[in-house]
Amino acid sequence: MDGKLVSVRTWELFWLNEGFTRFAETKIMTRHQGRAVAHLKVNEGMKALADSVEHFGEGHDFTRLIPPLQDKDPDDSFSSIPYEKGMSLLWYLQELVGGDEPMEAFLKAYIMYFRRKVLTSQDFQRFFLGYFEERVPTAALDSIDWERWFNAAGMPPSVPTYDTSLREDAAELAKRWMGTADGGAAPSAGDLEGLQPEQFVVMLDELLTVAKTLPAEKIAEMEALCVMNARKNSEIRFRWQRLAIASHWAPIYPHATEFLLSMRSMKFTRPLYRALFGGGPEAREVALKTFKKGRGQLHPIAAKMVAKDMQLS
Repeated sequence: MDGKLVSVRTWELFWLNEGFTRFAETKIMTRHQGRAVAHLKVNEGMKALADSVEHFGEGHDFTRLIPPLQDKDPDDSFSSIPYEKGMSLLWYLQELVGGDEPMEAFLKAYIMYFRRKVLTSQDFQRFFLGYFEERVPTAALDSIDWERWFNAAGMPPSVPTYDTSLREDAAELAKRWMGTADGGAAPSAGDLEGLQPEQFVVMLDELLTVAKTLPAEKIAEMEALCVMNARKNSEIRFRWQRLAIASHWAPIYPHATEFLLSMRSMKFTRPLYRALFGGGPEAREVALKTFKKGRGQLHPIAAKMVAKDMQLS
């Protein structure tokens, strides 16, 4: 599903590549790391999807699963939406047809049928309905609102139901950090022992979403306890640096610069440049200097989009 064995006819149908990739990734993680850890990644994806919808606007055409791109630059529509909204559709269909086993059998048949071909969303829809025609009650198949899934703007009609146990532990730590601003006790080293990397991601996502910023001294306290700047996990570094930038904690700027100059993925570079550019005069200067130095290392599409975000020609 990487765009070589099975691929899509036009850019509007990007979800048929990337939604399937995310869906398969979750299945692989479940087998290798367990359900609870894999579902933290699902939580992360749903957060990214909500952020993308907020960025474009709830009713924007680019929040559709199949965005209309006629006379538009496809690069302008790039976001987590085809990845996570596409995965949400496949998750919904899996629950509809009875779970992992029937859905995985379908996926094998689907890939074999469409291998070395290009397809459309309607091709997928027809094949899905034909495959399950005698395997699933007709009423269940008739209940699928394909038009809404494919063309409605905003969040999907249904989001995955996933294991939240590890997420809740991480969210509680975020509340503890937010509570320190009101005199509450910060988490201790013991509270962090055994925490999964994905739980740090959830904790930081919660802080970015709910608190949005913390007093600079609390950011310094978090760095002292969690040693965030030494972490190599890109998902953690990305969120930690955005939180520190939003909190106007100047010691983060060299770390953000290092990360940006080492990173090629637009998933990380574009939002981090946006955070710096909108983070006040000092942070903006860091963004401009870093981009000037590292622009040539970026993919031309990423460089173009970052330049557009920072109002450069």
